[in-house]
Amino acid sequence: MKKISLLLCALVAFNSCSIKEEYTLSKTGSVDYNYSVNGKDLVDFMGDETGFKDVLSEKKELVAVMEKGMTIETFYSYLKNEKDLLKEKQRFALDYFKENQAVYNQIKQHTIKVDLKNLSYTTELKSTTKKISQESQQLNDFLFNLFNEIDSPFKTNYLANSKTITNNSFEIKFNQAEYTKMIQSISKEFDAKMGENKIFKKMFSYQLIIHTPNKIIESSENGSFYSLDQKTMKLNYTFDDIISAKNKSVKITF
Repeated sequence: MKKISLLLCALVAFNSCSIKEEYTLSKTGSVDYNYSVNGKDLVDFMGDETGFKDVLSEKKELVAVMEKGMTIETFYSYLKNEKDLLKEKQRFALDYFKENQAVYNQIKQHTIKVDLKNLSYTTELKSTTKKISQESQQLNDFLFNLFNEIDSPFKTNYLANSKTITNNSFEIKFNQAEYTKMIQSISKEFDAKMGENKIFKKMFSYQLIIHTPNKIIESSENGSFYSLDQKTMKLNYTFDDIISAKNKSVKITF
């Protein structure tokens, strides 16, 4: 039977297939932020080398709780009390939390959701237009570094796109170097299994969703999808679109 310690390690392994950033802006300056990664489409390439089927059957209650979502504080509690979850890696996780206590105290009330069946990971936080860039990166860097600390086979990273938000505009500049870094790190693990597949970069997608308090007046991006009330915009890219500099940034006014 595979070690359950691979449970969390594998999360980062599969979070490369699709990434979604969703922003809900308000007139008061608050921002609800959702960052999710989903590797469902890569499951077939991996088989069951990480013992996911064993984990899903042995830890049904924990799997259900993680899928529903919990605060980082509750997540930490599970890591401390579920000793067979990480096995010998537990001490690395606990040491990481102790060494990063100051950051943990700032992010512990934010939410993490993990869907093991579909290999997806989501973080949610409430912030402001002035703090969203710093707080979103702080939260996700903390978690990705934690997963790497417990010996994740993939050295992935949070895609920290630059964000500028005012009372009537939203602009995001894509961090192309980080997209390239993620592709390169993951391709090393998958190339052998995918044989001569040449569309690897296009398997990875990025979706941007923006909800605004007023109707969207203008967008720098052609092909935007708008909701009927013109207060929501969705954009879809492949990693190749962003890495090749076809799309460097998006700006909307509302």
